[in-house]
Amino acid sequence: AEGNLKKANERFLKLFGYKRLEMSRKKLNDQVPEGSTLPEINEVLQTASSDGFPISLLTKTGETHHYRGSFTQVWGLEGKLSKIVLVLLEDTLKKVTL
Repeated sequence: AEGNLKKANERFLKLFGYKRLEMSRKKLNDQVPEGSTLPEINEVLQTASSDGFPISLLTKTGETHHYRGSFTQVWGLEGKLSKIVLVLLEDTLKKVTL
């Protein structure tokens, strides 16, 4: 998955140590630790599991946090994909595999 981080809620900003303006300049891949990957867009679009998938993200200071995450697709009125929302389901405290 690629793309700009358009919005983040206050909890996300506090957890990752960013100000809103700083986060709006980031790409999602900027938050992924070296050696980790995010799912490809086709995988995201085909995944409907509410269990989520393992995802590791970096804080502003470079600390790695491990989560279960879920991507939610948002479709526009014209039937085109408008955006994809990343929802972090839980902090697993350690790397997990599903």
